[in-house]
Amino acid sequence: MNPYIVRPLDAKQVAQAFPLVRILDPHLTLDSWLSYAQAFIEPSRNFGRRDIITVQSRQGYIHGLAACRLKPVLHGGRVLEVENFVCLDLTGGQRATSTLLRATESCARNWNCSYIRLSLLEPRPDDGQPDRNRVAIDLLEAAGYREESALFGKSFLALG
Repeated sequence: MNPYIVRPLDAKQVAQAFPLVRILDPHLTLDSWLSYAQAFIEPSRNFGRRDIITVQSRQGYIHGLAACRLKPVLHGGRVLEVENFVCLDLTGGQRATSTLLRATESCARNWNCSYIRLSLLEPRPDDGQPDRNRVAIDLLEAAGYREESALFGKSFLALG
């Protein structure tokens, strides 16, 4: 029996998820996370279909989460975009991470998507340092995912 269950992130659990999300960005503030999560899970906003899914223990402790949004694409299909995919397998295994990956695929099926685009925030290291995303990358590759084109970003806050 899988010790993990999949649930949408409840508004009452947003602050509880903050330490897990800080794995992705140690400089993230609680206010930034609260604002992002509330905008994502509030149905009153007109951003299209979206959800933050979590992998939790039966006691309600969050071990992983992923922000999923439905995106129509140019070729007429529907893509599930998954960002902020983060999981902490405290037992050293891959059960929580594989449960989260299966949950994103289930979300894609439920939303009639023809494709999943999942982004990991840290690129593969080229400097010989250990890869903190190795478990997730191995699971993604084993499940048939492949690396795609580069994603570029530019901070406007740093511009003068």
